[in-house]
Amino acid sequence: MATIHLRGFGGTLPLINPYALPASSAQVATNAKLWTGSIRPMNGVLPASLSNLSVNPTSIFNYDDAHWFEWTTDVDARRSPVPNDSYKRVYYTGDGSNPKVTYNGIAASAPPYPSASYTMGVPAPTDTPGVSIGGAGSGTSETRYYVYTLVNSFGEEGPPSPISAAITVQPGNTVTVTMGSLPGGSYSFAYRRVYRTNTVGTSKTFQLVGQVASSTTSLVDSILIANLGEIMQSTYWNPPPTDMIGLASIAGQYFAGFRENELCLSEARFVHGWPADYRQPVDYKIVGLGELASGVAVMTEGYPYLALGLDPAALALIPVRNQAACVSKRGIVSAADMVIYPSPRGLVGLSAHGGGTLLTEGVISEVQWQALTPSTIKAYRWRDFYLAFYTSSTTGAGGFYFDPRRPAQGLVFLDGLTIGGGYVDLKSDALYVSFSKQLAKWDAGTEVSYTWESKLIELPTPAALNVVQVIAADYPVTVALYRDGALQSRTIIDSIRPRRISNGALGRVYTVEIQGTGDVSDVLFASNIKEMNQPIYRTPVIT
Repeated sequence: MATIHLRGFGGTLPLINPYALPASSAQVATNAKLWTGSIRPMNGVLPASLSNLSVNPTSIFNYDDAHWFEWTTDVDARRSPVPNDSYKRVYYTGDGSNPKVTYNGIAASAPPYPSASYTMGVPAPTDTPGVSIGGAGSGTSETRYYVYTLVNSFGEEGPPSPISAAITVQPGNTVTVTMGSLPGGSYSFAYRRVYRTNTVGTSKTFQLVGQVASSTTSLVDSILIANLGEIMQSTYWNPPPTDMIGLASIAGQYFAGFRENELCLSEARFVHGWPADYRQPVDYKIVGLGELASGVAVMTEGYPYLALGLDPAALALIPVRNQAACVSKRGIVSAADMVIYPSPRGLVGLSAHGGGTLLTEGVISEVQWQALTPSTIKAYRWRDFYLAFYTSSTTGAGGFYFDPRRPAQGLVFLDGLTIGGGYVDLKSDALYVSFSKQLAKWDAGTEVSYTWESKLIELPTPAALNVVQVIAADYPVTVALYRDGALQSRTIIDSIRPRRISNGALGRVYTVEIQGTGDVSDVLFASNIKEMNQPIYRTPVIT
């Protein structure tokens, strides 16, 4: 006589022998929601209300809740960190050469969106301003130098031109500053700002003389020293490198990107400016970036780095040498206080305080992990899970989700899916994915049948199991019982009442398989009805 009582269902731990699995773990867990302890079905995708895309995108981004940006390349996009940004700017990299910016005046004029963009940043003028004296002057002489900058239609200011020749003036003189043609490229220039040196005692700074429209090529300076404007701030605000990719937004303060083995950082609160002095090299080619509350996680083809700090001018770059390379840029996920990425050995978690951890150690072996072809992983934060889609070289398209807070819960796999891009909408706590030219909401459609298969349950002595009972919120549920490796019975359960099953011969090792869409909390097998109420032996039991 014996009773098996299954309760508290978990995911798979492929590394562990099926006999040695924890009580709640599974040999197979597919399309199931297991985080409440019961078995519930996943839902399919639900076509979104704005579901028609113009291309088959690799990357998607929701803009203003009314339009979807779509790109056929691997694009990283971030909203402007400027408070109450009336332009609703979005900066992005990966769409060909040059990082870009778009805004509400041009982004959604016609599909595919974004309809148009400008090159990110503001270039320095390449010409040296000319200077000439006018008017009659007398008194103490002053030697000046001039520069000018360009300002775009967002009010973003770039670095200065080369410094003019020295010019010596006296009170009463005026200085005419002449400026050359505007730089070529996709920019939206609005103004030219002219600055001059102001020497007071031992200090020498450039202060604002005035500004003219970008189409105007000269300015007459008759400003007294006491009436000069602000000191020039944009001396080092270069545009980002033209080959920079990746884009991370750190605590609403600054942006980070990369090229080859160089981490690039914007100016704090002025994300159009990327000072060359802020760039930091690392030992290996960078694969991608992750966002932490206090800095940037830098994943490379070697070990990762943590670049910590809220001031991009003074980040501490810390190598995490106990962890492995990142094998997929699109597999990087920024979670609550951790960045997760796929390595050759499994999933690695990086945190500002804990360094690096192999999250899937004890869950899946390196050989089993490699069979998923982790270099193909595209991953997203779904609820608090790491949700991944991959294309295995042996089994084709598939997916899984994993809880980094509870690694012992294991992996839950998903039926084969081939998606183009994904976007996590934090406002609605929803994940959107693209299939060909279709946009869909993840886990919002009709229920999908799950499969859950228990560990190998070895009884103390051979016993026959003749009765089954399933406690569920809804039915039907299909339950199969395998005895010593062979199928004993497969039963469709349509109510809470115990059911007799066929061919109750003696067996020592049993496996239970559950399939369906019902919310199942308990499955019981026993030799007879009486044992259902007074079980002699129960394994596994989760309390």
